[in-house]
Amino acid sequence: MILNNKLLLNGILAFSILSLSIAYFIQYVLGHKPCNLCIIERIPYIAAIILISLVFILNKYQKIISS
Repeated sequence: MILNNKLLLNGILAFSILSLSIAYFIQYVLGHKPCNLCIIERIPYIAAIILISLVFILNKYQKIISS
């Protein structure tokens, strides 16, 4: 079950990074100006990247923290 959760979190993390990368590529490289909704829709992706990264970092040091 833990492996399933880790796989799911890795998938969400990869999807979020890919989505933001494509959005920023279109905005800055191709020169398209995003609408307000497009900018607001980036917030959950950024939050997911930060939170999932924190989960992985805290799980890595879980034994040290709980000691």
